[in-house]
Parts: sequence; C-alpha cells; structure tokens
Amino acid sequence: MTPAPVTTLSPPTERLGQRLTPADCRPTAARLADALRRRGVAAGDRVLLLGGNEPGYVAAMLALISLDTSLVLADSRQTAAETRGVAARAGVRWALLGGGADLAPARDALTAALGPGRVLHYDELAGTGAGLGPGDLRIGLDGPWRHRRDAAVLWSSGTTGSPKGVVRSGESLLGNTESTARAMGYSVDDVLFPLLPFSHQYGMSLVLLWWLTGCSLVVAPYRGLTGVLRALAAHRVTVVDAPPPTYHALLDRLARRPSP
Repeated sequence: MTPAPVTTLSPPTERLGQRLTPADCRPTAARLADALRRRGVAAGDRVLLLGGNEPGYVAAMLALISLDTSLVLADSRQTAAETRGVAARAGVRWALLGGGADLAPARDALTAALGPGRVLHYDELAGTGAGLGPGDLRIGLDGPWRHRRDAAVLWSSGTTGSPKGVVRSGESLLGNTESTARAMGYSVDDVLFPLLPFSHQYGMSLVLLWWLTGCSLVVAPYRGLTGVLRALAAHRVTVVDAPPPTYHALLDRLARRPSP
C-alpha cells in the first residue's frame, strides 16, 4: 500500500501541527525527488524553494538535497518583486513552491521570470512520483550534496535593505549540524519545535539536525503564544529553538498564566 503523503493533517491535530520522524517523511520526500527528476531537475541545478513551516516544505528540502541541487531558500515574507530579484541574482533554473494563496504573487512573478514549466508545486508533485529505491534518498554523511560548494544560498529577509545572499557548502552545513548534535547530546527521544522559519539558516540547520539524529520534529504554527504553548504540551516537546524575544515572550506568558 502506498503511504499517505505527510502533508495531510487530520483534526484535531491540525491546529497543533504535526510531529514527524524521518521515517514519516521519507516516503513523501522520495516520491517528490522522483517526480522532480522526471521533470528534469538535475544535480547542480539552482532551485528556489519557497513555502512556510509545513511538512511539505520539509519533504521538498530533503528531496532537493537528495538530488544534489543547489538550494536557494527564499523568505516567504518577502514581496513578489524581492523573490523575483533573489531568483535572478542567484541564477535559479527552477522554483519549487507551496500552495498557499499568499504565495500567488510570487508564483506569478517567478513564472514570468523563469518561464512556463519551471515553477513547480511540492504538494502536487508529491502525489505523482513513483518513489526511489532503497538507499537512494541520500541525505547525510555519504550523500553527494555534502561535497557541493554551493549546497545552499541563504538570503536575509530584506527588512534592513535589499536581501543579501550567503553561499554555504554542504560540508559546512552538515559538519556544523553534526558538531551541534554531539555537543548538545541530542538523541532519538528528543522532540524539536523550532519557533522560527525553516527558510533561514537556523531553521534549515534544525531540519538537518532532526534528519541526522532521527529524533522528532514538530511542524506547527509558531507565531501565536497560546497555540505554541498548547503544541509544546501536546507533542511533549523537549527542545525549543527560537530568537531571544520569543523566549522572553513565552516566559512572560507562563509567569502570568502557567496553563495554556
């Protein structure tokens, strides 16, 4: 029986997000990698990835890493014009997007820039791939992406000026992730809940850490304090990563109202 895509959420957990293990995500990532390869996405291609914190985005990131592409992570809060500018400056050949209505302007701008058939949707493609053979989803120590000099091009949000790109090698990203996992002592029993976007370097590093350690990852809305606190309790989260203002807001909220 074909596993259901991990992008499907069912009540009542939908409002609290979803807790994923690498095993949960692997079938969808493998089908998506196969579908992208059939469309012509090849090793070394620059691919812009745009979407929110959702299971489909995680699967898309893993699929693109497995195909040894150069990931260009765009911030979904940027304007359509900024996203088009990022695509032009990074020299992307493809764009892989989520299906949210708020991304419609970016989809139109990228289609105009890249041409028909170059802007793909990860939620749609995940249901069309046939999957990969055992061991073909190569993400980790022995995958070719580790040796790519332009494994990821990460961009600032542009809130203090034009977005700026930083090129990172696969070795630097995975090496730093492995060092963090050893230093922090993460194990398969941990449950991570990043309260920040996966499209930034910090968020991407946590997705990689989750994959390499085999622990669980909570993919849920992270901007409303009440929802965050309920998700923390529901999923029995053990590790929270967030910017300092978010920590302060959470601690203040708990001091005033201990129960979410």
